[in-house]
Amino acid sequence: MTALSTPELPPQPQLPQQRVCSTNSNKKTRRELIPQPGDLRGPFSVFNISHQMDFVNLERAIRQRQAENAWSIFTTLASRPVQQQEENEETLRYIPLPLCSELYSLLTFAKTLANHGKPSDYRQKQIDTLLHYVEEEFEMPRSQFMATAQVIPIPTYKLLLRAIKRRNKSTSWDIFYDMSPVERTEIPRTTIFKLMTLVKNDFKVDKKERQWRWTMIAEAHEEEESDEKIQQNMSPALLAELVWRASEFNAVKPARELLMSISERRKEQGEPLILDEPAYVNLIHAHRDRKQYIKALEVFERVLQDGTPPSIRAFNAALQVFSEQGQVDKSVYMFNSLIQLGIIPDIATYSEMIKVHTKSGDLRTAVDYFYAMREKHFIQPNAYSYSLIIEAFSRRNDVKSVIRWFQSMLQHDIFPNHITVTNALKAFQRQSRQYPNMGEAMTRIVGHAKASGIKVDAHLYTLLLQVQAQLNGLGGALATHREMLDRLIEPNVYTYTVLIDICGRYDAPDAAQRIFELMKQSRVYLPNTHTYCAMMDVLSRARRHDVLKDLIQEFIVESQANDDGRLQIDPKVRGYIQLYN
Repeated sequence: MTALSTPELPPQPQLPQQRVCSTNSNKKTRRELIPQPGDLRGPFSVFNISHQMDFVNLERAIRQRQAENAWSIFTTLASRPVQQQEENEETLRYIPLPLCSELYSLLTFAKTLANHGKPSDYRQKQIDTLLHYVEEEFEMPRSQFMATAQVIPIPTYKLLLRAIKRRNKSTSWDIFYDMSPVERTEIPRTTIFKLMTLVKNDFKVDKKERQWRWTMIAEAHEEEESDEKIQQNMSPALLAELVWRASEFNAVKPARELLMSISERRKEQGEPLILDEPAYVNLIHAHRDRKQYIKALEVFERVLQDGTPPSIRAFNAALQVFSEQGQVDKSVYMFNSLIQLGIIPDIATYSEMIKVHTKSGDLRTAVDYFYAMREKHFIQPNAYSYSLIIEAFSRRNDVKSVIRWFQSMLQHDIFPNHITVTNALKAFQRQSRQYPNMGEAMTRIVGHAKASGIKVDAHLYTLLLQVQAQLNGLGGALATHREMLDRLIEPNVYTYTVLIDICGRYDAPDAAQRIFELMKQSRVYLPNTHTYCAMMDVLSRARRHDVLKDLIQEFIVESQANDDGRLQIDPKVRGYIQLYN
């Protein structure tokens, strides 16, 4: 799905704010593959995380076939000075040729898997930069370098998936038909379902041929189930997947009916309900995602009726329902119950207990659970555990504690992820009025995250978009959005909701209206309650009361027809309704 386009505006001049960040401009100019982030100083120096990158990080990223991660680390290492010579010139660290060769193989592999167009062009640009680096650093002709690189074999099912993504019906069928029985067992169920849909809609072949192909794919898929008992009835794994896929297509009610029907059949045959627990867990998550909390708990009660203690996954699913609503007492009761049943909590269990207490503002108890996890059950906290604590201090605008916990995480050899960085940045964003150059510091923190290979996702870029709006106005926000698209990072509804809000704040209601209309026409970026509220604020600020009144009426109609929880009348919307109706 192509991301929404935004208006072109000239960038505004950047404000000279340099109190949090160091600005050593006396260094000699040196070649960089890409511009590297400036360093931060004082307590903020803990966020200079790109300094921790070394060859071992690059090797790990290549081994795990994380192309974007590996490329970011490569450019960081290749642009890093390692010593000062007598002539007072900086010497750049070079990347050993074998690593360059492995990276080239990985980038070529990633390009082959990419679709035509921007993804392929993006990888080719990286490959060209790498080849130029090798020519310059090792004085080796690119043809010689390319000839010695190993080719990463591409699994046939990945070629099939690529053809399906391109909606190439003929090629998809040919690849599947030529696959061996062993290769077909490697095809994920999701890919099988997509292939069946594609073949069924291939009207270039006659109906009889389409039916034969469709049946052949279905039969090949069924052969994966070897257990005779599973052949007679639907397997628990397949049932769990069907429930999950049904929820993805907003068909929760039919999925629930199917699950209950099969469970009753198993009960009549004397089989335990616990057999289908994974499907019940998926159904609990589906109801929770739609904020149907009562229905989610009804499903959990159904699991309890079997008499067999549920697994920790089922307890965690119920805990998520309580923690999301901030129900501390029920969460504590659930936690104590599973302990009494002899079920050992895992890191997800403790994370939910930390989450529910931070949500209620009881940070002291949340921290107690954090330490109990490590000291009582010897569970090593992960980046998500730390991010929950950091997020809680961020909501309190406690910058010192945010920095302290971030530093503690690094000291325990836990490298941050994009969620941790985003939560830390939220605290700094709220302090931007007290510290005039905090926006520049946040930009540098994001720069170090990118240089460290941390996945910079839509949430992190959306936060950076807000920062750039504070620094450089609407032009800065739109420039960040364009950079986001250039890096092939898919925006989300929140991204465009923030853009609409920024347009309104910088007296560009027409631009906000265009973005909003494009969202309504899209199947991917459909506006939610927050988007409608942002658009209402824009129209109110622009004094376009007639248009605002129509928008409120539109929201009322759409919310009544909507059943996936996307549009709900919250207090802010209710206020607008009372004001204009």
